[in-house]
Amino acid sequence: MSLYFEIPGQPCAKQRARIQLNKKTGKSFGRTPENTVKYENLVKTCFAAKYPEFQPIEEGQPLSLLVIAYWPIPKAKLKKFSEQTPRPSQPDWDNVGKIISDALNQIAWHDDRQIVRAVVTKLYSPRPRVEVWIEPFNFSQMCG
Repeated sequence: MSLYFEIPGQPCAKQRARIQLNKKTGKSFGRTPENTVKYENLVKTCFAAKYPEFQPIEEGQPLSLLVIAYWPIPKAKLKKFSEQTPRPSQPDWDNVGKIISDALNQIAWHDDRQIVRAVVTKLYSPRPRVEVWIEPFNFSQMCG
């Protein structure tokens, strides 16, 4: 079983929760930034559109995740764009993978701790998007 789906538009990275103070109680709490919530909902929607009847992969199944994020080509690089054009340096690769893996909890898998191998690649493209592949991970393939 191999799953593939695409998220249209510019990729988004997971942002840290913002700490806020409740003025009435004086206690602080974490609040997930709105951009992160919106993008996680987009990821869920795209997955559900491709796999409408999908049940999360069983809890004990180790998984491999491949994420290829394509950012729009910056205007400054548009005229001279080629395969040699430097790749996006921002945001950090792990935050790109994290927003995808967190969004798919209870949707594609029970928990993202099932992911034992993840590869995130950042590229430029005239068509911004994120491509996601999910596959069972077979440890024997690593050992020979």
